[in-house]
Amino acid sequence: MMKRIIFTLMIISFSFIKVSAQIYNLKDYLMYAKMPLDNFALTLENDINWKEFPPSQNRIDDIRVREIYSFGCKLENNKSQILKRSILGNLYSGNRVESTILICNDYILLNEIKIDLLKDGFFLKIIDKFKVRFCYQKNKSLIQIQTKSLNDSLLPEGCYSISMSQL
Repeated sequence: MMKRIIFTLMIISFSFIKVSAQIYNLKDYLMYAKMPLDNFALTLENDINWKEFPPSQNRIDDIRVREIYSFGCKLENNKSQILKRSILGNLYSGNRVESTILICNDYILLNEIKIDLLKDGFFLKIIDKFKVRFCYQKNKSLIQIQTKSLNDSLLPEGCYSISMSQL
């Protein structure tokens, strides 16, 4: 009898916990951006709302290789999110640069994140001449926002990207 009560209580408590790893705000994005790769992949693989895409690896030149781990999440109202971890590695030195990229078509979320960046102490560092790319910096964290696809990017139409890396 006691086991049934405990089991019932566990089910009730889990139903109130936010089970979706969907990005709702800057805090959620920063949480994923700061996770080590293993935790990042494991967290998203185990969430039923995220679909894992096959990882890709390409050689940029003789000394650099890029690996990309991607996950997608469908939201209501035809909105979607893609969360990527990109790792650029130097084959000779062993140095790595990791960045976390959010691609989304929810512009309400984008506006909230821009406001939260300033509230969180990030300052606007660069705006390109097309007013399509914005750069925010706080200490060694650099967040780049691209609001439109340009010739040199593969951003889908109607989407924006947010990318965070450490300097």
